Amino acid sequence: MEQQVAEAALAMVRSNTDAATRTAASQFLEQWTRTPEAWDIYAKWLRSFRDNHVNHDVNGDAIGMQLLCLTLLQAKIRREVPRGTSPNDSLQAVRNELGSFLGGNRNIINNNGAQQPLQSAIHEQAQLNHSVVTPLCICIAGLAARCGGVQDLISLCRLSNTTQMTNGSSASSSSSPMILPSNALRLLACLPPEVEACAELRSHQVTAELWPYLEPVLDTIRIALAREDTIAPALEALKNWSSICHVSLSHLSTPTCGGTDCLLPLLIQLLSAQQPSRSDVIISASRALTEAILVPSDSCTPARQAAASMLFNAIGSHGFVAAPLAFATRHEWEDTAHALATLVCTLVTEEVDYICTLPAEALLNLLLQIQSHPHTPVTLTALECWLTVQETPASARHNNWKAPLFEKVVQGIVARITLPDSFTSWQDELDVDESEFEELRRMVGDVLISSYYLLRVQFVQMMASYIHSNNVIHWPVVESALFCMVKVAREVCARIKARTGGSSVSADRDATSQQLLQLVEQLCGTPSAAESAARKHPLVLSGVCTFVGAYAQAWNVKCPPEALLQLLAYLRQAMVPSAVVDAAKATRLILVNCSTRLLAGEQQQLLTSLRETLDAVLSTENEEAMATVAEGLTRLLVQIKEESIVRDSLANLIGPLLQRAEAAISVIPIGESGAEASQETHIAVESLARHLHVLQVIIRFCDTGAPISDVIASVWPVLDKAAQRVPQFEFLLDPLLSVHEQLLRTASNFVSPYFEQTIQFVVQVFEAYKHPSSLEYVSGAVETFGATNVDSFRQLLNHVSLILFSYISSGRRPHECPDLIRSYFETLKRYVIYCPSGLLGCEQFTTICKVSLEFLVTCHGEKESTRAILNFLTQLYGWRLSRLDNVATAALEANNGLIDEQLAQHGSGITRACVGGLLGGPTMLWPAYADCLFAVFSVVVTRQAAPPDGQSDSTTVAHQWMFEAQQGSTLPAETYSHVVSILTSLARNGSKSKSKAKMLLTDFAKIAKGEMTTDALVSYSLA
Repeated sequence: MEQQVAEAALAMVRSNTDAATRTAASQFLEQWTRTPEAWDIYAKWLRSFRDNHVNHDVNGDAIGMQLLCLTLLQAKIRREVPRGTSPNDSLQAVRNELGSFLGGNRNIINNNGAQQPLQSAIHEQAQLNHSVVTPLCICIAGLAARCGGVQDLISLCRLSNTTQMTNGSSASSSSSPMILPSNALRLLACLPPEVEACAELRSHQVTAELWPYLEPVLDTIRIALAREDTIAPALEALKNWSSICHVSLSHLSTPTCGGTDCLLPLLIQLLSAQQPSRSDVIISASRALTEAILVPSDSCTPARQAAASMLFNAIGSHGFVAAPLAFATRHEWEDTAHALATLVCTLVTEEVDYICTLPAEALLNLLLQIQSHPHTPVTLTALECWLTVQETPASARHNNWKAPLFEKVVQGIVARITLPDSFTSWQDELDVDESEFEELRRMVGDVLISSYYLLRVQFVQMMASYIHSNNVIHWPVVESALFCMVKVAREVCARIKARTGGSSVSADRDATSQQLLQLVEQLCGTPSAAESAARKHPLVLSGVCTFVGAYAQAWNVKCPPEALLQLLAYLRQAMVPSAVVDAAKATRLILVNCSTRLLAGEQQQLLTSLRETLDAVLSTENEEAMATVAEGLTRLLVQIKEESIVRDSLANLIGPLLQRAEAAISVIPIGESGAEASQETHIAVESLARHLHVLQVIIRFCDTGAPISDVIASVWPVLDKAAQRVPQFEFLLDPLLSVHEQLLRTASNFVSPYFEQTIQFVVQVFEAYKHPSSLEYVSGAVETFGATNVDSFRQLLNHVSLILFSYISSGRRPHECPDLIRSYFETLKRYVIYCPSGLLGCEQFTTICKVSLEFLVTCHGEKESTRAILNFLTQLYGWRLSRLDNVATAALEANNGLIDEQLAQHGSGITRACVGGLLGGPTMLWPAYADCLFAVFSVVVTRQAAPPDGQSDSTTVAHQWMFEAQQGSTLPAETYSHVVSILTSLARNGSKSKSKAKMLLTDFAKIAKGEMTTDALVSYSLA
């Protein structure tokens, strides 16, 4: 066995091992390490490693073998050695070998027996490969935490660091150190995580276990920080002990072990170095101090305030953080800069009430430097800081923390989010990372808004000044200033629309309005303004368009109709390829938000402008832009009071669209195979699909009545012609049926004469293509006509189901066509709600219930299809938990026996699938699984009649299903029983406990994943 283990380990670490051999070796080692005999082999393995070190027989593979051995041993210790274990001979042998390995053949765990002379042992320790030391320390600490000996290890580590080592030390002196100080500190650093890893201890028990040793440990660390060779491991130990023992800032400023020296001045000294030689030291010191600052136990105490003052004062007097941050920035030590920035910003955030009362010039300068740092994660730390400061009332802040500071903050943000002058596009940009830049722009929004609340009109004036002074030379500054204006648009518009407030508010409102009008006049006031902006850069044109749209509510208050038409004219000019979508969005915002103002002007002038806008956007052939403008135009036109004008206007709106659609249709021949079509034909097909989508948008926002009837009459011939091209070009099916579905939902009364023709076409399409959009139309039809045409829809469901089942049984698996499965079960859910008799009377009903469970399993957790199946099952079996109309309720009540029969047959499988989904499915599906499980549970627990399987106690049936679903789960049976008991109580309360049951089952899933403890169940038990 030893030889097999060695060969498997060697296969794992050698670089030339093939994948199959490596996989087999990994599986073998995983099985072997779980056997009891593995302890003896680990001891022999460690002894051979130690002998190799003594004989200096260590190569690359040997180091890899040692790391693999120690990694497997770590996992075995944590898995198989519970806390309080008394070591047997095998475990003690492993422990001794670990101690001898780290001690350089001098056992640091057990002093019994012959020992290597101390000086030789120290020499051997120094020769140990550094990559092996930490895994060794983890194993030793892990056994000490579980088998006893934590105090002895800490005493050893303290002795090793407090005793002065000299070349003349006596080899036999019991007080002489037996371990290198650096290794002793690494051992100290490993102890807290290993105690924390003990499954038997909760977090407060871990702290209580380590707290008695904290004072001597901190004193040991303080001593080690004074020596260059032990600073790094000492800081690592400090970070781990601080985190787990919750060492506070005032604790670090208190002398250790009754002496006069404390840790905080040493940390300040380390973090004030002008030219630090090691980035890892700065990072560790920063993180350790950050951990202490985050501990709230000493909040508002004089000791903490004194410690915080020491840190603030050190910024100006010693260059605390500022000096190493500048050095790290120059040398591009990004992780170091981030750790330092996090330290400062955490300090400000935690002590904000105290800091804001101080002048703190040095600290403010440092924060502004952090905000301007070129590395985005560093910059982001300062943004959180400014938000925290803004939460403090201005009256409680020193003048240095008020408006003048946030002027600088805003100036810094504008500079930081400005693109380089050489920027052309992200594809060609090499100096700026696109994802980081976009993230920064997302994150500055809240800071800009909070700054606007403080600065008010001054903010707008600053941005206007940036735009005016850089309009000719520096386009990136103009673009970033426009971006900032867009971010605060909602707040600025709210100020302009406000009708209350004192004289100061009124003056600010008037000044803001005047400044905005001047700015928009500067940007859009000339006929060639859009062309001029585009010449600067396409991003400037997009920025102006976005700005114009964002302030539509302000224009509605302050601009006359003529000025609004001028803005629409500007946006028409801006509909060039690089800015067409932004121009279209701005156009929609003005048409929707300024509709009252626009309709108050001269009507013919308005209609002419709207027609020009439509022509401009149609000429771009951009689908998103066309649909966006069409929405705005339709929503404006239907507000005209004269019906005749509405009709004419909608006809003028749809006319050009239909002409373009007709032109595209004329290019598409009937009967030609799509594979053989020319490029011109494919272009026409794509164009027709775009125009059909725009038609759908127009229909969606049309009011019912005479105007929509005219729209249908003009649109229907085009839809018929498009339908004739579907057999050759399936690509047209989705947009075509989307238009039909929209007509069905918007104007069902007007499309009823065409419905029979349309539904026949839809069924034919489904037979031919199995396209999801066909079922989506059926779903809409059920919702609209299902209650009045039960027999027809029963036959329709039967026919559609047979087609689908045949398609699936022919070899296509459900997870291979998730959209089709989703559409089918969404349609079934509509049947339950709007036409339950059509579903329950369908010949395929029992098959539908059967395949629902089969598809739920075979969809393999695909999100949309699985959610649709679960929603259908929830609606079907839990219909009493929903609010349905009287007709649907009566139909379901009359056929409840049929539903119960299917539930009795498939309830166990549904329960098993839902529990499995909660224990191992995607998080996004947990609510759907929980709803379905609660629906099933509620029906079984609350029904009065005995279940069909002969069980007299319905609760017993529900519990049986739940416990059958538990098989194979690693969740403790006690926890599972507790959840089932609570769920039973909630199910008896019906729909009023539905939300609480969903929360319970979500917490159950989190407990199973280890994200939450069973303590979360207490609140449900008490309720």
